[in-house]
Amino acid sequence: MLKLEAQAYPLPEAIESAVKAGSFSLANILMDSYLADKNCPLETKERIELEKHNIEIIKDCYPYTMEKVDELLKEAYPDTYKPGKVHSYILNGDLDWRFIDGRIMMAKRVVENAAKRCTGLAPVLEDDNQDSDSALRDNNVSYMLEHKTRRAKVRVRASLKPLKGYGEKALVHLPVVRKAESIESIKFISASAGYIGVDDENALMRTARFSKVLEEGDSFFIEFEYVIKSVFNDITDCSAKIDEKEFSEYLKEEGPHILFTPMLKALANRITKGFDRPAEKAKAIYNWITTHVRYSYVREYGSINNLSEYAASNLKGDCGIQALLFITLCRIAKVPARWQSGWYTTPEGVFCHDWAEFYLPELGWCFADCSFGGGGYRLGKEARWKYYFGSGDVFRTPNNNACAMVLNGKKHYAADPIDNQRGEIETETGSFSRSDMEWEGKVISFTFLED
Repeated sequence: MLKLEAQAYPLPEAIESAVKAGSFSLANILMDSYLADKNCPLETKERIELEKHNIEIIKDCYPYTMEKVDELLKEAYPDTYKPGKVHSYILNGDLDWRFIDGRIMMAKRVVENAAKRCTGLAPVLEDDNQDSDSALRDNNVSYMLEHKTRRAKVRVRASLKPLKGYGEKALVHLPVVRKAESIESIKFISASAGYIGVDDENALMRTARFSKVLEEGDSFFIEFEYVIKSVFNDITDCSAKIDEKEFSEYLKEEGPHILFTPMLKALANRITKGFDRPAEKAKAIYNWITTHVRYSYVREYGSINNLSEYAASNLKGDCGIQALLFITLCRIAKVPARWQSGWYTTPEGVFCHDWAEFYLPELGWCFADCSFGGGGYRLGKEARWKYYFGSGDVFRTPNNNACAMVLNGKKHYAADPIDNQRGEIETETGSFSRSDMEWEGKVISFTFLED
């Protein structure tokens, strides 16, 4: 049985030491020994099984030697990169790396992260979509502040192409839009061969499923259309108290990434000290995250034991990691908060994105997009920074209202055990890694609607 919450369980000391040292070959030998021991507790075995999967994720996330990164940076930034400077970037904490079996290995998205974090290498970007839609976000904020609501009809096609496993029968999951407060209607248009069904509209991590013997050239797809409405929420006068019993589900810990650790409790108490109203507490938390945690690409979520604490201790993280930190701090402060994720879908394309929601009695569930808000803050765009505390936009496709759940029918740990954005493929022998499949999201049509 797959048990994602086991990531919060401790590993035996010998295994943990080998993993931290990057001695994955030794770690695997030790883990096999523990799994074969009939006296090893079931909970420890569950943690070890998950760690074996996570080690494979980590190895896939760190494919480059330092020498290769030196070449990649020189090629990407010929006018600004000085050969050998990768060493100083590592010492400054600018680039993600780790030891793997005796070698320093560096993350897949090292070139993109270098542009964000290495001073003087490239123009500073607020996030991965700034070039294409920074103006779109600003224009949307202006529109929403004036008109208060906005609606759009969006048609998208998501596809997933296997790059191996030909001749094997596969189970394929593709994320699709779910029922949410912002979604007015959903219509499925078409699907590829092998389609066997779609989860209920209320499924917390909703997917369409396919089953088929894989052939070279296969590409699974689902096309659907939805109408979305965004609302501007003025939180200024919100002062009602939270019924903690009614919203206990959104005030509790949920391992492995929403845990009330001593560090996070101390941080939440310090940030919200002197504030009594839930709206004030949530705003203080949003302001702290957006002014302290820098946007950074990270390795696959499954390779990090506690994403919210990772963000707080490293002061960096992408949209999902910042969202989890917001959710955790809000829950500690007795403000109901939950996860939402899917895609950032604009007329120009489909991009993976995560954000948070928090609850206020006067308004219901409100958006908190720390990565978009933090980008606005760092660009000096105060209106955008303030807007994304409480309000969203029509440029998002909510596929999930929870994270770290096992997808319907899966027998093996997913390539991304935490989120549901790019789809999954598995055969009897295991799940495909991200390198073994290609996901694409395509906007078929995007139409703004008149209210």
